Amino acid sequence: VDCSGLPYYLTNGYTPRNTSSLIHFGTPVPVEGLNVKSIQERLQDLDFIAWKGHVVWVLSQDLTIESKYPMGLLRSNLCERLEEIMSERTPLDSWKDGAHFVVRRWHPNNI
Repeated sequence: VDCSGLPYYLTNGYTPRNTSSLIHFGTPVPVEGLNVKSIQERLQDLDFIAWKGHVVWVLSQDLTIESKYPMGLLRSNLCERLEEIMSERTPLDSWKDGAHFVVRRWHPNNI
């Protein structure tokens, strides 16, 4: 299962199947201009970090999960994973093409 297929499967099709739709799904979490620690403090369980081509799911204040080919399902420390992402991408509040990412909140219990 790829990164967007994982939640699609687990939610029985509630979430979009591809990242080009996921970057617009749910409610934006304001992260533009923030550092790693500030973004981490805003994240809630089941939020996701997305850009065209990939999505990383927040499991807790300390843990993410994602599916990466060919490695499979990976769990990572949230702070470390955010640092990796932010070394290549800039956080934005709404999607724009380019080397950016957005954070979205979609779960009904978190909105």
